[in-house]
Amino acid sequence: MDNSQTITEAYTFFMLPFSFETDQWKTHLESKLDRWKPNEEELYKGDVLFPYIMDLFRQHGETKKSRLDIYRFVPSSFNPKDAKTLFMERVLGKTSVAVLKKSQPEMSGIPFVLCNKGNFAPLLFVAPTAKIGVLSFCIKVENITIGALKALNGCLCKQRDLDEYQCVCLRPENQAKSDKDILQSLIGSDDFWKSDRRKTWQREEYVLWTLKGFADGVLATFGKKAEERAIHYFNNDRMHLFTYCFKEENVGETKREDVVPELLRLSRGVGDDLMLPFEQLEREDGVIQVYGNVCFSVSMEGTAAMAWGNSPFVKEFQSSFGRTYFVVYMLALLQRYTLFNIENQLNMLEYSGKQDDEELWELIELICRLKVNCYYTDVSFYSHYSQFYQHCCKHLNVIEAFNEIDGKVGLLKLTTERNMDKFMKESEAQQAQFKEATEKSLNITNYVISFLTVLTTIPVVHDIIETRVSHPMRWSFGAGAVVAAILFIVMIYPRISNKSKKTKNDEK
Repeated sequence: MDNSQTITEAYTFFMLPFSFETDQWKTHLESKLDRWKPNEEELYKGDVLFPYIMDLFRQHGETKKSRLDIYRFVPSSFNPKDAKTLFMERVLGKTSVAVLKKSQPEMSGIPFVLCNKGNFAPLLFVAPTAKIGVLSFCIKVENITIGALKALNGCLCKQRDLDEYQCVCLRPENQAKSDKDILQSLIGSDDFWKSDRRKTWQREEYVLWTLKGFADGVLATFGKKAEERAIHYFNNDRMHLFTYCFKEENVGETKREDVVPELLRLSRGVGDDLMLPFEQLEREDGVIQVYGNVCFSVSMEGTAAMAWGNSPFVKEFQSSFGRTYFVVYMLALLQRYTLFNIENQLNMLEYSGKQDDEELWELIELICRLKVNCYYTDVSFYSHYSQFYQHCCKHLNVIEAFNEIDGKVGLLKLTTERNMDKFMKESEAQQAQFKEATEKSLNITNYVISFLTVLTTIPVVHDIIETRVSHPMRWSFGAGAVVAAILFIVMIYPRISNKSKKTKNDEK
């Protein structure tokens, strides 16, 4: 497809996955993200997905599942005299112009709208049990060339190279009076690319901003050091892309072979300068065709879809894209980062060098609860939705991550079972030693008591013998005492002998 060909309209979702520490999210949400409210509008409406998928994203009613919470960013009214007014409340839902780097003079300015409606609005998906979340927001462009769309996506998704582009929102409170001369004067100034120029959200005539600044702002991490944030991005270099573009044309003008290279580049957020192995990616199912004129491509960096034609179905396909396909892709993305976070916790547990198994058992319990929700065979009664889901899972490495976690859990199970067996054997040995020591102590106590009893009776017996027994009888008593002593020795000798043999056997 020629780079000069015009795309009628295009939507690009930017998705930023993050993690947070245990029990931190609720506090962080209530104390700092006060403009995030529970989503009142149901994210998904329809019955083409299986009930357990719909229940996962449903936020109201008896079937609402607590393992996924969805929030929507609700801006407050702008007050130029209020220093706490955030710049994203001025640009949300407004038209901005993306000015790309000076090295691309043909990209002098690309108008786009930061959407604020339905699933295209800024949304926050939080899985408290898995301790992950995904920020999603969307831009819309119209009548843009495919070359400009690739350049725009490639710049906006970056998190580090902020000198690649600059977004300008002119007169956000009254865009009907937008003055292009203001934009030209800004672009022509020498300090337009300086980062301190972006701190202009209180200016009434314009706002300079970047998508990274918007993401940091709505997540209350703007201006903070990474170690002070309550949330941590999985990737500090770039955001995930989910692009849909529609090209209105007569039937037969566009062929699948024209679309494939553009989809592969759009899904990765790269331009024509990167030579991709198209034939190899085709053989590896890099692109799927769900309809005759609708194709998808999923990669580790992002996803792209393209529809072409002039039928009512194709013209309205963006609503299905922004609803059903968005939910399916979000499901696969949440699964990927749930598994990724679990694997990261396993690695951190190993590096910590902790000897106790309490934290390990807690992690195994978490894995057992999440494993059943980390992969599905099918998600819909309609094959093309399940086909797209399988395509997402394959290219997001969900299946490989699931198998990797499953293997590590098996090793952990062997390790914990061995530790448990070792613990049980040590407990049994300690109990046996304790029992033997207790019996020995009781025997000694009995011997001492018997001996003391004999000692106390000797004077009494002596007096009786001296006063009441004649001299010949004394010899009888003496003989009886000797016989009793012999009997006592005969009774106690076997015990002493058995203990001696047991000691020798233990030594052997």
